[in-house]
Amino acid sequence: MNRYMVLVVLASISLTGCASSGGEAPARPTLEMLEATPGVVPSLASEASTFRLPGSITLSPVVTEVLEKYKGGLDWIECRGDARAPDLTYRALVTVTDDEEEIVGQHILGSGVLNADTRACLMQFAVEVKEGNSSWYRVRIGDQEPFQVSSPTARGVGAHVSIGY
Repeated sequence: MNRYMVLVVLASISLTGCASSGGEAPARPTLEMLEATPGVVPSLASEASTFRLPGSITLSPVVTEVLEKYKGGLDWIECRGDARAPDLTYRALVTVTDDEEEIVGQHILGSGVLNADTRACLMQFAVEVKEGNSSWYRVRIGDQEPFQVSSPTARGVGAHVSIGY
């Protein structure tokens, strides 16, 4: 009897949540939300020995496309790669390989945040990387050429790159 009541309560909460959304667009994801999302490679999520590789890509104003998002009034401004870097968008695949060219982690790129002063676009990611004896890692964002970071750097400050400067 108790299980039935819990199920009914959960069902009514779920239905209430759906009804109250009113067809609104989902909230814009934050880096924290992305970090809480399991990686693209399911087997890595279950690995006991992983480390978090934080990173970012900064697009110069030369290769930045600004997207103004409206819902009534101006709600927020996003950015992404322009026609010269069309693959650098929210949810672009971020792939990490080790020195043996084995994929050791994948995740997605966060939405771009425009710096109002410099007009540069910052996009962040966080990848759970399978531990190993690799002395360096290659990070590929979208279809861009991969860039290399040493193992100590990957475990310390992470992987950061700029494009268009």
